Amino acid sequence: MGERFRREALSGRVDEFNEVLAARFGRVRSEPCPARFELRHAGDDDVALTRAICDIGHGGLLRPREHHLILWAGGGDISYIASDGTAFTANERAVLLHAEESYTYRVEASRLTILAVSDRLLRKHLPEPCRTSALTLKFDRDDQHVELLEQLLRTASATIISESTTSSVRETTNALVAEQVLRAFPLHPPSGRAAQIAVAMEWMRAHAHDPITVAEVAAATGISVRTVQQDVSETPMQWVRRYRLEQVHDELQRAAAGTTVGSVARSWGFGHLGRFANEYAALFHEPPRTTLAHAAREA
Repeated sequence: MGERFRREALSGRVDEFNEVLAARFGRVRSEPCPARFELRHAGDDDVALTRAICDIGHGGLLRPREHHLILWAGGGDISYIASDGTAFTANERAVLLHAEESYTYRVEASRLTILAVSDRLLRKHLPEPCRTSALTLKFDRDDQHVELLEQLLRTASATIISESTTSSVRETTNALVAEQVLRAFPLHPPSGRAAQIAVAMEWMRAHAHDPITVAEVAAATGISVRTVQQDVSETPMQWVRRYRLEQVHDELQRAAAGTTVGSVARSWGFGHLGRFANEYAALFHEPPRTTLAHAAREA
């Protein structure tokens, strides 16, 4: 489940909030932007809603970010061009901006609604072979389920934006949102080399408790060592270490009374707790004891 609930209300010129817009949406200031806007943003690290009213006639650049953005525009259109040259338009018909993609955009709309869903959360709700971050996701579109996603947001928005929502309710709501996003924008099945890499990553997930080498991955999955080295963005042990950190994070969020950080960390193969704590904090933006304390308060 996402941590760190945030609620923000911004009003002024776009250029006054460059750092916030970069952190939330990956926006890069490419030229002065005198356009004015009013923005309301609320949610946690996994699911958040943003609504904005803005001037028309300005543009910019979005860099890759941690979240996929599902965006609706009112009172006009927003045009996007992806880094591969694909052009499309957002209006009352929702579009999905891929977390790993860069976009140039031009705003000719006066109202925006943005649903941000973390790549991490979406992958948790994908079939096992597609969950690895080494596999780039490609999405299709299902108009009927986009309408159902809009209906879900109308009923769930109060829960998403409320600071008083409990962790358990927020976790359930986030899961419902993620599942409906994946119905509205179903995954384009990997094929060829991408499918091979998905098999390799799934084998590594199943053997996360064991020492792993590139040669062992290749031998177990029938993929050449060269393919693994070229197409997997991390070494096998780097991937396994990050996966173990994610499992520790999930267990600490659900921890029962009496659980200690050390016991969970050691169960996932972390022998040096100081190094583990530093790596954990770098990945999740908080020390493991803070995650455990949140779980204790909820319990």
